[in-house]
Amino acid sequence: MFNQPAVRVHRLSYSVRGPEWAFAVPQGDLEALDEVMCLCSEFWNGLGSLIVPVRADGRLYRALDGLLETRAVDAVFMHEALGKRARRAVANRFESTASLHQRLARHEIHPLLLAANNSPESISTLWRPVFKAERLQRVAKAVWGHIDDEDLAEWRSRFTIANAEGLPALRHMVANQLSGSTPLQLGGRYMNSFEQAGGFDGWRHLFVFERGSFDELIYFWNLRSRMSAWNGERAIVAITTDLLKAEELAAVRQWAEEPNAGSYFKPDLCLAGPERAMEPTKKVLKKLGFKRTNQPGKFQHSFPDPPAGREQLEYTEYPLGVGGPMKRGVTSTSLVTISSKHAYLSLPKPADPKLPFGYVRLTIRGLPLPLPLNRETAQALIPDAQASQDGLIVVTNSGPAQWSWEIRIPDQAEALDQWAAASGYRVNSSQPGRYAQALLGRLPEPAALDALASEVALDVFHVLAPPRSTRKMAQKLVSELENQGKDTPIDEDRLVKLLLDQGLLLTVEAKTLNEIASQTGRPQAEHLPPLVALVRAGLTRRGITIRCDRCNFEQLCSINEVDEKIDCRSCRKSLVLPVVRGQTEYPISYFLDGLAARLAEQDLLPVVLTLRRARLDNGDGKEFYAWPGLLFNKGGTETDADLLISNGDETSIFECKTSAAGLTIEQTQKLLTLCEHLGARPGVAAIKGDFPAEVLNALKTADATIYRRSELIRTSDQLAD
Repeated sequence: MFNQPAVRVHRLSYSVRGPEWAFAVPQGDLEALDEVMCLCSEFWNGLGSLIVPVRADGRLYRALDGLLETRAVDAVFMHEALGKRARRAVANRFESTASLHQRLARHEIHPLLLAANNSPESISTLWRPVFKAERLQRVAKAVWGHIDDEDLAEWRSRFTIANAEGLPALRHMVANQLSGSTPLQLGGRYMNSFEQAGGFDGWRHLFVFERGSFDELIYFWNLRSRMSAWNGERAIVAITTDLLKAEELAAVRQWAEEPNAGSYFKPDLCLAGPERAMEPTKKVLKKLGFKRTNQPGKFQHSFPDPPAGREQLEYTEYPLGVGGPMKRGVTSTSLVTISSKHAYLSLPKPADPKLPFGYVRLTIRGLPLPLPLNRETAQALIPDAQASQDGLIVVTNSGPAQWSWEIRIPDQAEALDQWAAASGYRVNSSQPGRYAQALLGRLPEPAALDALASEVALDVFHVLAPPRSTRKMAQKLVSELENQGKDTPIDEDRLVKLLLDQGLLLTVEAKTLNEIASQTGRPQAEHLPPLVALVRAGLTRRGITIRCDRCNFEQLCSINEVDEKIDCRSCRKSLVLPVVRGQTEYPISYFLDGLAARLAEQDLLPVVLTLRRARLDNGDGKEFYAWPGLLFNKGGTETDADLLISNGDETSIFECKTSAAGLTIEQTQKLLTLCEHLGARPGVAAIKGDFPAEVLNALKTADATIYRRSELIRTSDQLAD
């Protein structure tokens, strides 16, 4: 809308990560769960995968929504044991689904390749837990991971692999978790969170299995998959009740009291697990010197000195691992030059770590897009790219020293079409919207809209506005003609077009300063500052009104047309520019620019004032785009939107009224439905009055933005500032 520099340098951030996958398995099917847990030991970020139980009737895991809010998934793979009804439920819930197959991860980076290249002298021992009890073996797959016998030779190139059984296996399971060397933990290397809203990074968790049941395993797995890591530190360690002795958990105590990446956290440990495992665990923790606290207000984080009372270790039964939306992977930044909407991306591989060869997900953030990234825009930018909560995702390989593409940034019109199409809509500009776009595109700068946002400026604008809108005049003519007994009804839209073509009704009101003041009832001096601002913004123009002394035709001449002699537009007589009127100098007249007159005639003033306020709320230095007067069409149903605004990341759709009382609950519901479909925030604005109570209730429930006169119009004090 407002002019952008032709060439600009833009900083992009990007990250490299493994896949974010989910696996749908039948509720209670331990064999299917075993198969998925083993598979997750074979690819990068396997332990970050979700496992989604699905009942035979299609009911999905009840905690699913919260887990997906923390971290969305790229795709969901359905186990072959799922029934038809369960499969339909998964397909309806997720956009990208496929059947699970064993060769799924064949091109992905294997966790073993993420381990350090140990020299023969420094090869460490990796104890593989082996249990006779099936429940413990399942726990081992969830906690430690899995190594196929056929892969042992490869693993032995990096580790000394030895089997451990019974109690020693439980001990080694804890020790390997604390050292970060289990197959699952290796698969999570470099997948630390670099951004999270509302998370509890750094608080260490102890998870206690009682029986290793299906529900316990799912609870632990998904809790860990959505935990953020603190500078690479382990966020969670799991044990079983078989290890509940003080001497066996001494290493856990030491882990809890050590600084976490140089920082201290209070309480020292968060306890999680099934209820029946809690009581015996609390008794052991008490023997280890822990004190129980369940006061969320006491959560503290300090760096570098420990918080007060650090000598007393504390634990809470409140698990903190799942927070708000999270992004994770290896991050980097790069400068790109954008010229004529074209950009050449050349993104070097992050210097650290040295990723092995395989598939990676390159996520690009910060592209200067007019509207939020969506699947249509993603594929227009780079073929086969996808849109996600992280940004633009490209599945590529880790081999090149840098990833390169030439892309074309969509302009406002293209971005709008793509954004609407991603939700199944077609969108067009209404004629009033075209007038507003033309006017806004012509403004010298966004701040020019301030010229309208004062009480006096509004009075001046209304005085100079056309006396009657074209449509209102058409409605009046239709009514009068029908009242005269005409048999054939008059087509209102046709009449509007005829009147517009003739240009009969949109008369330009030219008034002198004295005439303006007499109509507003304000002193002339009060009108001068707003008139100066309106003229500078190009909304109001100046000229002279001259009447021909021969044919009595009155014409308005703008400043740029004025000369010492002017030809009458009616009879062509040459007229001398008047010098005086009565005893004073001939006055200058003020009139609205043609587009500004259309603005008034189409009741677009509340739209423009809303746009101005929304731009101010967006903040300086941020991208801002606006589309006034849009028509969204889906399935033959058309919904109008007075104003769409965007900063590239978030969008809002406004219904704008001169009088708030004119907004009906039916219009409000249409607005809310449209916003829900498009993923936009609703908003309403009005220059005068307040909205009906039922409308306000609906808007507040939807967390809508509400602008009243006080938000749209600057007061005298604000103008003085």
